[in-house]
Amino acid sequence: MSEKGVRSFEEWRSWALSKLTELAAPSEREEVRSIASLLLADLERLDLGKLPRFLIRLYAAATVDERFLDIAPSSREVPAWLYGLK
Repeated sequence: MSEKGVRSFEEWRSWALSKLTELAAPSEREEVRSIASLLLADLERLDLGKLPRFLIRLYAAATVDERFLDIAPSSREVPAWLYGLK
């Protein structure tokens, strides 16, 4: 993790993949598993150009289960990734 707690896009992506994998586990409700599986498929090929659309889907998923909101990157990380801010 770089200074000020801002992860790189790849660090966040790897972490988010592991969290979505947990939500896609057989022990979860069917609706949560289904959404997590769809988001996993999107995240596996996600690049910065597709990040805004992915975040919209992630926030929509949080209306079904708030744990999806925990996966969202911080408000400091997104601008740093998109605009190269430090």
